[in-house]
Amino acid sequence: MIITTRNPSFANKKPTTFQAGDRAGLMMWVKQRQSEMAIEDLVWGRIKDTGTNYVVEGYLGYSMKWVRIPCRRLLDARLFLGSVMSPLDFDLCQEVETLTE
Repeated sequence: MIITTRNPSFANKKPTTFQAGDRAGLMMWVKQRQSEMAIEDLVWGRIKDTGTNYVVEGYLGYSMKWVRIPCRRLLDARLFLGSVMSPLDFDLCQEVETLTE
């Protein structure tokens, strides 16, 4: 029987943070996955944090159809976001979409 002295408790350890290299690696992974996706599947919009999950909201691909895609993690949301819309453009487009519904 093997007995280990490793303490699996997280109480006495520093919280995990992203280092500069980790962030660059994750962004490189997102760009690689986006290059494998069709451009029509990427959203031109913004990511909203709802407190429990993230929502990618904006125009989908070339169809200019307004979509809301709920995502569990920020990394998943970044995967769907092709390009970021400015806050002013986003507010204007969102208002137009609510009026046309």
